[in-house]
Amino acid sequence: MTTSRAAFGSGRPTIDSDGSGAASAIGAPLTRRDRLLSWPEVRDRVGLSRTSVWRLERAGKFPLRIPISPGRVAWRESEIDAFVAGHWIPNNDAT
Repeated sequence: MTTSRAAFGSGRPTIDSDGSGAASAIGAPLTRRDRLLSWPEVRDRVGLSRTSVWRLERAGKFPLRIPISPGRVAWRESEIDAFVAGHWIPNNDAT
């Protein structure tokens, strides 16, 4: 993972195109500049409770979280944006 202040100005983590790290084996492939969103950012964008998101994830109707470290998870910005827009397609590998 690298931090790119020039590209986004936020200093938030982004994933390199080689998909290195634990996140590469979970869910869809990572894009070159896919930001990882924390729970407060996801909650603000989707307007759902933590429990509702968890239930939708288990049912395969919401993008899967990515474990960042013990006790810390994030979601791909592109998948959350697609979910909000109604264009998100569940990954068939998710159960």
